[in-house]
Amino acid sequence: MRTWNAGGGHHLQCVSGGACKAGVDDLRYFDDLLVELGATIPVDAARVYLTGISNGGAITHRLACQRPDRIAAIAPVAGANECADDGDPCDARVPVRAFHGTADPCWAYDGGDGACLQDDGAPKTAVAATMAGWAARNGCAPTSTDAPRAARDPDDGTTATLRTWDGCAAATELFVIDGGGHTWPGGWPYLGEDRIGRVSHEVDNADILDFFDAHRR
Repeated sequence: MRTWNAGGGHHLQCVSGGACKAGVDDLRYFDDLLVELGATIPVDAARVYLTGISNGGAITHRLACQRPDRIAAIAPVAGANECADDGDPCDARVPVRAFHGTADPCWAYDGGDGACLQDDGAPKTAVAATMAGWAARNGCAPTSTDAPRAARDPDDGTTATLRTWDGCAAATELFVIDGGGHTWPGGWPYLGEDRIGRVSHEVDNADILDFFDAHRR
């Protein structure tokens, strides 16, 4: 299975499995990928954005931590910051809008040693710890404001609240998807609900793209 080395692996779970344990240099891969893309198509260096789910969400956090001079904003989904929360370097100020379901069975909202595909016995970090880290690095006040979203699909078993930290130098936001599983916002159920939980239709790709549109480096 191809995975990202999202950092961690000291006290927290190596959520990428082999890539983390083997020390795959995905920072170098990212650097080389931007060079390759820039040689092929026009790339606006002020508008490079990252998103991904699960291990892809975790590598999104790591790249924001360790390549902040290349990234305008991130929107990680169902994956928290194993890099910074496990003591790896993270001296970054990057706008972030994260998405995480409170009923995620693969990456529990409160952390812990649960997993759907890979489990080395160590815990994953919690969403609260990850967001507290970004709030501190992004110069936020210790307070936040919750804005519940009006229901778009009353039958999907989920609700969404946008939590925005106050007074930030760089936007720091979290969509708390109450009842949501290890799934993409507004996406499709790639496995059974008993494996990955519910798909929420209270959020979707527009919530990612609108955030990206509002930020440039």
